[in-house]
Amino acid sequence: MGKRKFDTRMDARILMALSVLEQLDNLTKMSKVPGIRKSDAIQILERLTSILNKIRDSRMPKHELLFSGLFRAYNNLLSSYISAMGTKWFQIAKSRDDRNAKLLRFILLNLRSLGSRLKKTEDGILLGAFNVVFVRVLDKKPHPYDKNLSVYYCTDLECIYEVASDYNLDKNDAVAFVHTWPIEVKKFWSEGMFLRNKECVLFVTNPDMVGSRVSLNEICDEDRAKLEEMVLEKIEDYMIL
Repeated sequence: MGKRKFDTRMDARILMALSVLEQLDNLTKMSKVPGIRKSDAIQILERLTSILNKIRDSRMPKHELLFSGLFRAYNNLLSSYISAMGTKWFQIAKSRDDRNAKLLRFILLNLRSLGSRLKKTEDGILLGAFNVVFVRVLDKKPHPYDKNLSVYYCTDLECIYEVASDYNLDKNDAVAFVHTWPIEVKKFWSEGMFLRNKECVLFVTNPDMVGSRVSLNEICDEDRAKLEEMVLEKIEDYMIL
């Protein structure tokens, strides 16, 4: 199979950004985003949505797009929005509503990592819509409602995520992880999933790989199919034939 062509109109990474931006707009209008003034936030998001739609419709080659004024404006507006939220927004949001805080974090990290995923993940692959990295297990606690599950606290060196899983991992293990919107696992909101390798065995690696991207071609086909289904569910309304 030949190399897949980059197409801004059909790229899963760009379409996922449009999808989560719409969610951010809804959360903002419902006053569920701490720190930022609602009127300022709505104004920034209107401009951000307009720019992202222009990016989708531009059909620019990828290299040209990444160095364009459009993409620079996208990053600048996103930075303005995140800066206006302040440094304690996650703690404030989490104290009010755990799921909402985790959803907000997914949205913001997904939007912010768009440029690096466009650069570093393969074109034409649905999984590029998610951040898939190696994380280190910092701590492990029993799941509050199910003795067969554990809650892991793990880091990609940027954030500490809470992940509910029935996999057996130890402190300091480095494992492949996909950051998703919050998934309910027996009344606990998990921030993603641990992944298996091509042999469908838990994808544990060398600790010095923590924070690095996982090769999307090295993921178990079953895990991959599940994630592709999740991506399609979010982006199909934005796909243009």
